[in-house]
Amino acid sequence: TAEGFTNRFLDVTGPITMDPVCWASCDECESLPNSIEDAGNAALNVWPVPASEQLFLMLDGNANATVQIVSINGAIMYAGVVTPNLNTIDIASIPAGAYIVSVISNEGNATSRGIIIE
Repeated sequence: TAEGFTNRFLDVTGPITMDPVCWASCDECESLPNSIEDAGNAALNVWPVPASEQLFLMLDGNANATVQIVSINGAIMYAGVVTPNLNTIDIASIPAGAYIVSVISNEGNATSRGIIIE
């Protein structure tokens, strides 16, 4: 749960297969990518890995996008908007650990990268 919104809650008592749903909702997506290559028209580069004070994010494309840094237990540690080209994110206040950087375009395409903060 983040800011009063629970993205998913499921009590698992045995093997289960869930249908895919769109980001930040429980609604089915109108279309899903067939592969990682289909997931976004923009390339995403994140460095340095591991990082400590700042994280640099290079986004190819023509439009702004939403970026989130999410812990492995699902807590959103950072959320903001990135522009095409080079972005700098201050990560000094984020505790050391493994995280996922997710970038979601206005069209709903998502791209993710794993990072380590030390």
